[in-house]
Amino acid sequence: MRAICAMASFVAAAGLLVLPAHAEYPEGPITFIVPYSPGGGTDIGVRTWQPYMEQCLGGTIVVQNKPGGGAILGMAELAKSYPDGYTLGSTNTPNVYTNAISGEVPWQLDSFVFLGALVGGRSTIVVREDSPLQSVADLVQMAKDKGGAVNVGMSALGGDDHFMLIQVAKATGLNFTYIPMNDSPTVRNALMGGHIDITAMSHAEAATLKGSIRPISVASEERVELWPEVATLKEQGYDVVSGSNHVISAPKGIPEEVEQKWSSCLQEVGKNPDFIADAKKRSVPLVVMSADETRNYITKDDTFLRALWAEDPWIK
Repeated sequence: MRAICAMASFVAAAGLLVLPAHAEYPEGPITFIVPYSPGGGTDIGVRTWQPYMEQCLGGTIVVQNKPGGGAILGMAELAKSYPDGYTLGSTNTPNVYTNAISGEVPWQLDSFVFLGALVGGRSTIVVREDSPLQSVADLVQMAKDKGGAVNVGMSALGGDDHFMLIQVAKATGLNFTYIPMNDSPTVRNALMGGHIDITAMSHAEAATLKGSIRPISVASEERVELWPEVATLKEQGYDVVSGSNHVISAPKGIPEEVEQKWSSCLQEVGKNPDFIADAKKRSVPLVVMSADETRNYITKDDTFLRALWAEDPWIK
């Protein structure tokens, strides 16, 4: 009997020796969903912080662009992803809640864990390079001369660029006719082909198309480095500041250790002087927010926009 017990103890001890150690996250590549087209403002922002976050996390981040439906397709895929910490994505404000407010989407705010933010974008009104329009005042005059609405191509109704134009319309009396399009490249082609009068996009995205298009205004507090010659809307007499915070999110239910590691690295990268210099070089606005700050911002803005929707829906 004593021999049997001794053998059992030996087997148990041997079993303990072969148990694998708990590996530290991440053990493999992390997929990061960008629900917008390559070369857009969100894509530029993500690829700006990507190498710095990879260094902090100790792993590889694989960016996957999944545009469509005004960011609905990509955000929907993120919401339904397995919450193991290996699929994250960008849930930009205000799209993440305006889409939920204005239509049927397969998520609610509690479908996501908001981890924080590093960058954002500022909206611009954009025309073809050869357009005679140089300012919002010129746009108003063109509308008067045409005697009709201004045609606007948009790939994300309910986004920050759309809300900027809503505010400009209220301030100027302009009548915008919005033409929904599948994605940013379709909008760009329509603008360059003369099929629409204007569009709106982030100033960083507009910079990738220099020579083909140009902004006539930027909805920021101050002029941006990529377009120093372009006056802000405030300078042109319109008290409009508009943009997006590129919130880094995961599907609900991720392990606590993953949430903590991402949150910690976001704060570390946000203070990294090399990252700050890189963002400045690309004229990508820094919007460094902790997880708590991000959740508070989203809750407040969501409440405001739900009240606005009840009063005057922005999609008829």
